[in-house]
Amino acid sequence: MSGDDHVRVTHRVPSHVRDAAQDRTEHGELSEEVRSLYQRIAFGEEAAEHDTVRRELERVRDEKDDTRRQIRELQAELEELERRETRLEEKLSKHTSRQDKYEGHLEALETQLRDGTHIWPDHPGVKRAANTAEMEPEEVIEELQERNPEVPDYAFQDAMHADRVWTGFGDGGGE
Repeated sequence: MSGDDHVRVTHRVPSHVRDAAQDRTEHGELSEEVRSLYQRIAFGEEAAEHDTVRRELERVRDEKDDTRRQIRELQAELEELERRETRLEEKLSKHTSRQDKYEGHLEALETQLRDGTHIWPDHPGVKRAANTAEMEPEEVIEELQERNPEVPDYAFQDAMHADRVWTGFGDGGGE
């Protein structure tokens, strides 16, 4: 036999001794202890210690490699989360910017309403607001009506087709 050949060795021990030994050791540790005992008996304490240290060093290196692999995987996951975060922040910024523009359009339309301008779905300002918010012009009109309940319905019609002329709030009346 060469030095690398391995043989299976069996021993008879009471089952409660075996069970207690297995309970007190990690998986594979009991087998390592038995191999170490054979090494000490066959070659002396120093050779057995050398083999034990070598096996422990291999175990530590394997654990270190596993830890590095986990770190790389976690780093890749972190980088993906950072990319997602950046995309979502950009999307939110665009949405906030769009919402701010829409709000600006609404405020301009409200000023025009108060000054006596008729505002209707085909009004250029309503169309701009609708395009900015990606909604229908009629929805913009509904929001303006909700925000300005004191403005009569005929102010939200084209002046050419309205029953009455809206003059706004600026000259003391509006009707």
